[in-house]
Amino acid sequence: MDNELVQDICLNMLPGLGPRTYNKLIKHFKNPDNIFKASEKDLLKCPGVGKQVAKEILYYEKNYDPGEEYKRSQLAGIKIINRKHSYYPESLRAIDDAPIVLYIRGNPDILQHYERNIAIVGTRRPSNYGINMAKSIATDASLASWTVVSGLALGIDTSAHQSAVQLKRPTIAVLGGGIGQIYPKDNLKLARDICEHGAIISEYPILFPPDRRTFPMRNRIIAALSRSVLVVEAGLNSGSLITANQALDYGRSVFAVPGRVDYPQSRGCHKLLKLGATLTESFKDIYEEFNLELGVNRKSVKKQSNEKPLFEEIDLQLDKNEQRIMGILKSGEVHVDKICELSELAVGQVLACLLRLETQKLIRLLPGRKYELTK
Repeated sequence: MDNELVQDICLNMLPGLGPRTYNKLIKHFKNPDNIFKASEKDLLKCPGVGKQVAKEILYYEKNYDPGEEYKRSQLAGIKIINRKHSYYPESLRAIDDAPIVLYIRGNPDILQHYERNIAIVGTRRPSNYGINMAKSIATDASLASWTVVSGLALGIDTSAHQSAVQLKRPTIAVLGGGIGQIYPKDNLKLARDICEHGAIISEYPILFPPDRRTFPMRNRIIAALSRSVLVVEAGLNSGSLITANQALDYGRSVFAVPGRVDYPQSRGCHKLLKLGATLTESFKDIYEEFNLELGVNRKSVKKQSNEKPLFEEIDLQLDKNEQRIMGILKSGEVHVDKICELSELAVGQVLACLLRLETQKLIRLLPGRKYELTK
């Protein structure tokens, strides 16, 4: 058992000691071991540490057993990692209030791929339109090999997670309480299903109950883990707007689905759109914005003298769908909608193929959402 991990688990369990206070303690004492060896006088010398927090550290054994928490995690199949662990996401480690530890159930590997994570969040009381939009975009994103991130709440969150699960694609659920306190209870089966291909994660001890304070806190994790945040139906006081604002603070892209102007749950999205969020009608809008950020729409490199002139003569090791799309583009510039029509593939499959082909510099995106071969 990693002694420093157990010490971090303990510090994470103490009331009044959050990530920012932890940062101050580590800066002052250098490591967790020195924190627990410090006297009350020494603890109080650390900026931001008051008498209550000092007493919690000094007398933690009366109320908390980090060793028992670690054993409980082992029995439940939950992995606990601190900031030093290789599985700890770089995108999360970079924020000022990164969680002291992360509890993970499922596949921890998927936490590493921030570039292809999209958060889909919204109201707990969506309309049929909102549910359909969330499902459509989450489905296309999953088919394009993006990972859907959300908060396992009722409504939009549930619709987004379910779409990925039905396709047996990974999705990440960030909880507002401990993994042993799934909320809402109606989503207990969904949480188990998510663990088959994705992961549920939390910064809270296993049996910690969620409350009004913890849900806004978990939103920063959703934003930090994601390259882009999409809001689908949200009122002006929705927690989804907190997630969107945090995403902007972290330099992420924010997207919003427009709704009816007389519907209260559209007002949050419309506010975001007025502030500069990208209007989103389908996953194509997010996909194209993603390409522009990567600089995919660029001039192709000059043809080398030893290149073969015809696509058929090059051993590209493309799959059948990629070959089909390359064949369609032989005729010249083709609009993305026409590619979907001619290929008879699902939109998500087409977008995934286009992204892979662009990565290999075999095709390029042109103005007007058209594609052409680079040769």
